[in-house]
Amino acid sequence: MPTYYITQQGLGIESGENPDNPMSLDIFHQTEFTAGDIILFSGLFTDTISIDSGGTSNDPVIYKGTNDEFIDDDTHAEVIVDNNNHAIIINTKHVLIENFSASNLSSENYSCFAISGDINNSQDADDSIHLRDCTAVENNGNGDGFSIISSPESTTKATFTRCQAKSITGPGDQGFTNHNNQKSFLIDCSSTSDCQLPIGCVGESVDIVGGIFRNGGAGSDIIYVDGETTLTATDATFIAEGSGSSANIFSTSPGELNKIVLNNCSIHQNDSARGINYLDGLPGSGLYMNGGEITIDSEAPAFIMTKSDEVTVHIDNVYINVLKSGAKTLISNSNSEIVIENSTIDYSNSTLVNYYFIHGGSGFKVSQYSIANNTFYGNPNAALLNTHPNTKNSYAISGNHFRDFTGMTPLIDNRFNENDTGSLLIKKNIFENTNTVISNNQNTILDDNQYINSTNNFPDDIPTETINSPFGMVFSLLIILAMIGSYSARDREPQ
Repeated sequence: MPTYYITQQGLGIESGENPDNPMSLDIFHQTEFTAGDIILFSGLFTDTISIDSGGTSNDPVIYKGTNDEFIDDDTHAEVIVDNNNHAIIINTKHVLIENFSASNLSSENYSCFAISGDINNSQDADDSIHLRDCTAVENNGNGDGFSIISSPESTTKATFTRCQAKSITGPGDQGFTNHNNQKSFLIDCSSTSDCQLPIGCVGESVDIVGGIFRNGGAGSDIIYVDGETTLTATDATFIAEGSGSSANIFSTSPGELNKIVLNNCSIHQNDSARGINYLDGLPGSGLYMNGGEITIDSEAPAFIMTKSDEVTVHIDNVYINVLKSGAKTLISNSNSEIVIENSTIDYSNSTLVNYYFIHGGSGFKVSQYSIANNTFYGNPNAALLNTHPNTKNSYAISGNHFRDFTGMTPLIDNRFNENDTGSLLIKKNIFENTNTVISNNQNTILDDNQYINSTNNFPDDIPTETINSPFGMVFSLLIILAMIGSYSARDREPQ
C-alpha cells in the first residue's frame, strides 16, 4: 500500500513518496491514486482540497491529516479557505477522510466539508464515503459544516464518525445536512453551542448513534426535518442552548411526511431557549420517543405543539423532569394523536406557576389523548389537564398514579368540557395527596379510581379496591350508607 505525503507548497523534488519530498497541493490535484493508497497531509492548507480518487469497497483510498513530521498522532491537518469554494470537496466514493479541520471564510454558499451529490453509491456499503474525526471549525457565510450537496436523482450517502461542527453561524447554515433524498449516518458526532443549527435533514433518512448536539444563537433548532425524512437517533443527547422565542430542540416541515424517532435519547431545553418545539407535516408525521429523558428548563409557552392534522406524539418509558416551564407541556392545535405511556413526569423540583401538562388546544379541533400507566409527581402549582372550549377532544386517562398535587387548581380542570365539546374517561387511576381531582364531571366517565388522602367531588366513582386512608374509608362508608338509605326508601314506597 503506497503512502504519499502532501503539504501546501511541497518540498524538494515533490515526488510525494517520502516525507523529505512531499507533493505540493497542485501536484496532488494532478495525481490519480488507487485502491489501498494512503495520502498523508501535514500543516496548513489555504486552497481547496479536492478529493477525486477512490478505491474499492474493501480497499478505500485513505486521506489523513498528520502532525508536522507526518506522524499520525491525531493531529489535524488544517484547511482555511476564503476563495468562494468548499474547503474540502469529495467527488468520489470508497474513501476515508480522517483528521482534518476545515474553516470556510467565504461569504458565499460553500461548506467546510462538501460531498458531491452526483456520486453513485446506491449499491455500495453505507460507509463508502466515510469522514472520521474531522472538525468543521468555522463557517460564517451561508454554507454548512458537513454537507452532501443537492443533486437531482442523487444516490450519494455517507457516514460521519466522531465529527464535530463548531462555529457554523451564518444565515441558514447547518452543522450536518444532507440535501438529497438519500440516507446519511452520524456516529458519535457532536456540535458545540456556537453551532446555530446542528442538524438539518432533507433526505430519505438520517441515522444518528450517540453524540452530543448543542445549539446556540438566536432562533435556531437543533434538529430541523424536511423533505419527507425520518430522523432516527439512538443514545444521543440534544441540548438547546440558543436564545429567544424560536430556539428549541426540534421542528418538522409542513406538507410532507417527516418523523423524528428518538430511542433512549436525552433532550434538555435550557432557560434561554424559549421556542416551542413544533410538529408539522402530513399524517404520520411527528415525534416518537422510546426510553430516555426530557428535561424542561425553559419558559416557552409550550414545550411541544402539534400544528397539522393527524400528527402524532408518542412518548413511551421516558422520564420527564419539569424544572421550569411556561403554561403547558403539550398542546394540540390540530386533530392529532397524543400518547404518553409508561413514563414518569416529575414536577417535584420545579418552579411552576399555573402549569398544566396538557392544554386542550382551541379552534374546534378533535384530538385523541391517551395518558396511560404513568407516574406523576406534583407540586402545588402543577396540574394535569386544562380542557378548552370549542374543541371535541377525547381524553383517556387510565392506570396512572398521581401524587402530591396539593394546590387549589384541580388536577383535571374540566370546566370547559361541556355542551358535547369533548369526552373524558378517567379509569383505574390512583390519586394520592391530591387536593381536588376534577372540577366538573360533564361528559366524563369516572370508573374504578382510587383516592388516597384525596378529594373526589363526584361519589358516583366507587373504586373496587380498598382505599388506604382514614378519610377515604370514612368517605366510602358515607357513600355506602347513602346508597343503603336510598334503597331502603325505595322499598318503603307504595307498590
